[in-house]
Amino acid sequence: EIRTEDRHVRVPYTLIPRRQFEYTVAGGRDAVMNNNRWYSQGIAYYGITNWLSAGVGADVPLTRSTNKNDEEPMLFSGEATAQIAGSLIANTSIAPNHKSLIGLNYSMPSAISADLSFTQFHVNKFRNPIGQKYNLALSLSAPIRIGNRYLGFRYYVARDSYETFNSTTMNYGMSATLWRLYLNYLGRYKTTEYPTRTARSLTSQALVSTDLVRWLRP
Repeated sequence: EIRTEDRHVRVPYTLIPRRQFEYTVAGGRDAVMNNNRWYSQGIAYYGITNWLSAGVGADVPLTRSTNKNDEEPMLFSGEATAQIAGSLIANTSIAPNHKSLIGLNYSMPSAISADLSFTQFHVNKFRNPIGQKYNLALSLSAPIRIGNRYLGFRYYVARDSYETFNSTTMNYGMSATLWRLYLNYLGRYKTTEYPTRTARSLTSQALVSTDLVRWLRP
């Protein structure tokens, strides 16, 4: 008797083996808000244990302004990634003058994937010009097998809060195969809450493709 067992564990790139050290240095022009400013960036990770890594990063603008009030400050951040159990990963990132994030991810290849994250934004007129306060997001995806066919489901919902309005966004979709047809459905629902009114929008899209011509070709 022979028994076999397959296990799939997803390991993020920020999870470094124990006592290992990784770093990245980069530079270039940032196209955010078309400010055409030059930056240098560096980040380093260290494996504290095989299931816990920590890192620090810096984003330094190289373009100086003649107006001191228009001088973009340097960004510094601290990060940590932990493999809680199997494919359950937790991560956090704190940049005091930009944003703070905490997230959970669970992923099993060809089975299910789930992400939950919360981001708190800080006052920063360069990186957060529209005054976003926070973002809470959840995403799910799961393929379902029926016989030798697969149905793929995707769902995403996010709650965003700004200084002058709040919004809730939902994206959902499904994909399937039927004979030689490939079916896809995409939907989006969004509500935006202003002090005096609420705006709502709903869009749907259905796509059908086929390789029938290739199948019929002699």
